Amino acid sequence: MYPKVFEDYQKSIKKDGNFRRMGSDIFFHGLAVGETCEVDIAEGKTLVITLDEVRDVDPEGYRDVVFRCNGNTRVIRVKDKSVETSASAAATRYAEEGDPNEIGANIPGNIVKVLVKAGD
Repeated sequence: MYPKVFEDYQKSIKKDGNFRRMGSDIFFHGLAVGETCEVDIAEGKTLVITLDEVRDVDPEGYRDVVFRCNGNTRVIRVKDKSVETSASAAATRYAEEGDPNEIGANIPGNIVKVLVKAGD
């Protein structure tokens, strides 16, 4: 691996955890409600996980996810990035169409250097 790629990989493991032992189908597609999977977390240690319920989105854009892990029920609150809330919509600002002093961009960024002078 390239040094930067390896460093990014190490950072992602520290931030998100190591998913090497999880099946790729579960990692990429998740579970459907009622579905069960086994996840090896270490040699000889296996979690049996069943997804019981995914609740509706709250006004802040979060969902409660109810699942059982080795028979114990757990509820976690997860941000649903696919749902735009009124708070996030208000925070998004676009360039005004009729204002010649505003320039829109299709990606976020910062202006670090202006290479033209007034009137150019």
